[in-house]
Amino acid sequence: MSKIKCLVIVLGYDHNLTTKYKHYLDLAIETIRKNQAEIVLTTGSYEGNREDYTDESAFIKEYLHQHKIAAEIIADPQGITTLQNFKDAKKLMAEREIDPERIIICCEGIRLFKIKVLSYLVLKRRLKFVAYELIENRRARLYEKYWNTPHDILGFFLPFLERNKIAKRRGIKK
Repeated sequence: MSKIKCLVIVLGYDHNLTTKYKHYLDLAIETIRKNQAEIVLTTGSYEGNREDYTDESAFIKEYLHQHKIAAEIIADPQGITTLQNFKDAKKLMAEREIDPERIIICCEGIRLFKIKVLSYLVLKRRLKFVAYELIENRRARLYEKYWNTPHDILGFFLPFLERNKIAKRRGIKK
């Protein structure tokens, strides 16, 4: 297998640098440095039509560059959903012959269960995770936990759910 020491996947959450989001990205930087990551995959796209918007993956990549991360940083703006992010990560792993044992995923805490399940379903391995609680709003946390998480996991088994979510995020009316 690969001689890559570590691949860190930083899942996007937003493009506004709030105090909480800064702490999350700083935790990702600490993880990258501590594990001597040679490749960092940043994920997240923009699901709207504002021309002045930077997608989440590019926003994270820029933040990591500002903090002098030496690893190769690959921004993946194509993944609109968590499932798509892992499918793209699987392609990168195959292209670079990266051993799944050398992968760490940085994610938002309330999404950890969903991320563990989807990463296992797509990548066929249990991975290492670093989570940080970003969502403070109780209603948003409940929505994520009891609506998004089950639907995103079901999207793996029922592709039409995934297609509907992507269409909704892109603003396509059915």
